[in-house]
Amino acid sequence: MNPAWGGQRAYGRSVRSRQTFGRPLNLMLRLAHVSDVHLFCPEARWVPEDLLSRRLTGWLNMTLMRRGRKFRRAAEILAILVDDIYERRADGLIFSGDATSLGFEEEFALTASLLRLDAPDAIPTLAVPGNHDYYTRASAQQGLFERYFVKGLHGERIDAATYPFARKIGPLWLIGVNSCTGNSWFWDATGRVGDDQLKRLKQLLALPHIASEPRILVTHFPIGLANGKPEKPWHKLRDLRPVLKAAHEAGVSLWLHGHRHHPYYLPATPANPIPSICSGSGTQRKCWTYNEYQFDGEVWRVERRRFEPRRRRFQTVQSYYVEMAGLATVP
Repeated sequence: MNPAWGGQRAYGRSVRSRQTFGRPLNLMLRLAHVSDVHLFCPEARWVPEDLLSRRLTGWLNMTLMRRGRKFRRAAEILAILVDDIYERRADGLIFSGDATSLGFEEEFALTASLLRLDAPDAIPTLAVPGNHDYYTRASAQQGLFERYFVKGLHGERIDAATYPFARKIGPLWLIGVNSCTGNSWFWDATGRVGDDQLKRLKQLLALPHIASEPRILVTHFPIGLANGKPEKPWHKLRDLRPVLKAAHEAGVSLWLHGHRHHPYYLPATPANPIPSICSGSGTQRKCWTYNEYQFDGEVWRVERRRFEPRRRRFQTVQSYYVEMAGLATVP
C-alpha cells in the first residue's frame, strides 16, 4: 500500500453512488484537475495597509523560510503542466483553488495567463478560489479571483450570486462551491461555505435537469486528511458537516478538492458518505502533480501525472479506478 494514499489501495477500489440516472451514458470524457499552484510575484505592488495584514507574515514566509523554495519554479512548472493538458486533449479543466501565494493582483494575472483562460482555443474550465486567493479580507472583497478567473465561472446559478454554480461538460455536471473566506490572523487557514450559499447549493442540486445527471462537487477544502482523519482546526472547512449532508442527500457522486499538497483518495465511509479526491499541488517542489480523469459513463479512471525533472515533462505515475455505480453503460 502507498502511504501517500492514507493506507488505502489505489488500484481496483470501487465506490458506489446512490442514484440511478435516467439514460445510459457511453461517452469517454477526459478532465484535468489542477490545484494549489501558488504563484508568487516578488514585484507585486504593496499598499500601506498590507504592512498591517497577514500579507507581511506571508511574504516573510515566502522569502525567508522554506515555502518560497518549494515554489521557486512554480511558473515554469505550470507552463509545462498546461502544455501537457493541451497535448492530451482534455475536454475540460477543473481548478480547485490557490492560484496565488499572497492574493496579489499580479499573481492572479500571471496564473490566469499560464492557464490560458483567455486563449482562443481555451479548454472549458470550472474554477473555485482557495484560501490563498482570499488571503486578506481586502483581496476577497476586491473580487480579484473572480475578475481574472471569470472564464472559469461560467454556468447556471440560482440567482445573481457568483457561487455556487453548475457547468456541464460532457455528461457530467460540475458544481463549483466557494469554501473560502478572507481571514485576518496569519495562522487562520480555515474556510466556510455559509448559510446563504448552502441554501442556494441545495436549490441548484435539486433542479430537475441537473438532478437527472451525474454531479461532482468542486471545492478547495477537503472532506478529510489522507489518513481519513478530520482536518486540523486551523486548516478546516468550518461548516463541512452541513455541506456534506446536503451533497449526500442530493446524490452527489464525487467530491474534488485541493488545499492539501500531496494527492490522495478517500473512499466513502458511513461518516463521510461521498468519495473524494485531492489532486495535490501542481507546482510544489517534489509534488508537481495533477490528475487526469477519464469517464466512460460508469467507471471513473484516475491517472496521476507528475513532473519528471530530467525529462522536463509530466508522465503518468499512478492510475486507479473509482466505480460510480448507477450509471448504466451501453455494451
